[in-house]
Amino acid sequence: MTSHIEPDAILEEVRGRTNVFSPPTYFDPPKASAAELLKYGFSLEPDPVAAPDRYASWMRLFSQKLKFVDADFALPPLPQPQRPGHRRQPAVNRLHQEKSLNWCGAYVSAKGARTFSEIHADWTVPRPTAPIDPESGRVRDGDYRSSTWIGFDGQRRYLNSSLPQIGTAQEVVVVDGERTCKIYAWVQWWVRDHRSIPVVLSSLPISAGDQVICSMVAMSRTTVRFYIKNQTSGVFVSPFELSAPLFHPPHGGKPVQLEVSGATAQWIMERPAALTEGHQLYELPDYGKVTFGNCYAVSSSHKIEKPERLSGARLIDMRAIREHPHRSAIISRSRLVGPQQLMVSYGNRVAAV
Repeated sequence: MTSHIEPDAILEEVRGRTNVFSPPTYFDPPKASAAELLKYGFSLEPDPVAAPDRYASWMRLFSQKLKFVDADFALPPLPQPQRPGHRRQPAVNRLHQEKSLNWCGAYVSAKGARTFSEIHADWTVPRPTAPIDPESGRVRDGDYRSSTWIGFDGQRRYLNSSLPQIGTAQEVVVVDGERTCKIYAWVQWWVRDHRSIPVVLSSLPISAGDQVICSMVAMSRTTVRFYIKNQTSGVFVSPFELSAPLFHPPHGGKPVQLEVSGATAQWIMERPAALTEGHQLYELPDYGKVTFGNCYAVSSSHKIEKPERLSGARLIDMRAIREHPHRSAIISRSRLVGPQQLMVSYGNRVAAV
């Protein structure tokens, strides 16, 4: 099942595609020169009048004394025994609200010849709990997992599609009634039809109740720069870049260099799949509700950039297949609560603001 996973080889491959910037401990971005900002992987201070969303995001990142830590990677916890789940398989109903077996949240699509080059958001990390099983009426032993993230692409099927993403993971494992909770930050360049594994950002301490800020910037068609900060503690992972992996066709043939298409940008609460044969989906923990705040993306065409908020976004509700009786049940809902705020809520009711 998971015995074929070779941790050293996986981590070596990810590190080989990573470029880490290392600001000195005393570095203070708002006081740095333009040359210093660029040297250490930061964008220049945006114009507050011409680019208010970018300026607000830039100021939030540097709103306190920072402690920089270099990106360090580890493998996520291995799967525990669980009930059979379902493959990653979004189900679209062609309306403004869509349904998916593993995603809940929102996405925006680039219009015309435009492509997305930036995405931003912040949220408070939820504390997961094991839900009451709808069939037995009690908490069952198992491995319950959720992921909260932002990313580019992955929403539409196209040749060699992929999905760079960054966020937090919330897990609770119940064994003989005893519960263990794990929370960590992670990054991944997911590849369709290929075994791809998220890696833990082990240098960033994070706990339930912490506010995190995440940003992604496509530096080229094959390189994305990532930013993640624990806003509560001030710990900031030094900016780092990941280059797109090669896609190795399952039946042989020449490897294909993947690229960022920039077709969609999304803010998602996910029920991830296990790293086992069949990629069964974990049961979703009860995460309460999470609000993605300060959401916006930047699309560009011919070097002309345009900030885009959530107006016109498509919303996604998460469903699960239940038995006794056999049915499709909504287990997580999404709603817009402002031009830059998206709320996702556990269960089949929309949470109050």
